[in-house]
Amino acid sequence: MKLFLLTTLALSVSQARAYLVPPPGTAAPGASEDCSAWVQQSYSITCADIEAYYGITEVEFETWNPIVTELGTGCSLIAELYYCVSIDYLPLNTPSAYSPTGTSVSLLGTGTGTPTPTSTTIATTTAPSPLEPSTDPSCTSYHYVVSGDSCSAIEEEYGITADEFNAWNPHVGTGCAYLDLDEYICVGAPYTTTAAATATSSTVTTSSTSSALSYPTPLQPSSFTNCSEYHLVVSGDYCALIEENYDITATQFNDWNPGVGNTCLYLELGAYVCVGAPIPSPLEPGTIATCTKFHFVVSGDYCALIEETYGITAAQFNLWNPEIGTDCAYLDLGEYVCVAASS
Repeated sequence: MKLFLLTTLALSVSQARAYLVPPPGTAAPGASEDCSAWVQQSYSITCADIEAYYGITEVEFETWNPIVTELGTGCSLIAELYYCVSIDYLPLNTPSAYSPTGTSVSLLGTGTGTPTPTSTTIATTTAPSPLEPSTDPSCTSYHYVVSGDSCSAIEEEYGITADEFNAWNPHVGTGCAYLDLDEYICVGAPYTTTAAATATSSTVTTSSTSSALSYPTPLQPSSFTNCSEYHLVVSGDYCALIEENYDITATQFNDWNPGVGNTCLYLELGAYVCVGAPIPSPLEPGTIATCTKFHFVVSGDYCALIEETYGITAAQFNLWNPEIGTDCAYLDLGEYVCVAASS
């Protein structure tokens, strides 16, 4: 049984850090910025399992992921976070990267190889090739388009809606005019799209308390899908203006919207772009939806200390994190809390 899904996707969610190769989801806080390969904690695997599987030492794993020793005694992992298993592109001691066993295939390895399309479905965190242009970078399942396929037939086969299919594969078009034969398209992603937002407002704020993150459509290709706020690009917009209006830096805007390009060449009219800090996970229940900065709770933390660290008042902290309680009784270890919010 393959226990681990390893990936080196170049476009992914990063918690305000620049990694050599970003993870496709939330990285463990403090993970090495030199990381070039990741594994997601799942199936109740342990630190020892990961170390043995990838041929790394305990010292290496804990050095690259210092948070694992800060949550209690021994080495502790948090479900669904991504942990570093290699730095500076060091080779990994892993099994073969591709081993089909039926119509569904799981990929392991460094993410540099490309599977042979011997089946029409791939469940993976590493994008196969050739890939339909502008496909959602957070995609986890792909379908290989063969003769006779149509968008509606694919949607029915995978139990997804037309809105989801179009959000994950914007290049195909709502009329399915550009469904390309012999390319992979996305048929599964970890986020749920909302209905397309109306253009009565150029700003959309998403909820940080939802169990399934949502984002408006159409979304700028490759923009983060877990942002706290989005902007609808209208005539006259340009990157510097958007950055100024939302009080964000060019670096933040480019990190959250890599498809726009550093020179703003590919900013698309009528598409939504990310203008608010990505929402991390796991998140303290009840956290305010307009949060702009988060703190990961580790052993030894308490409310007064967090408030002092970030220069905020107890009233602000309680307003932004109401379920913790004014006596700090429900501050949960291993979860994110809000430490700054927009008015």
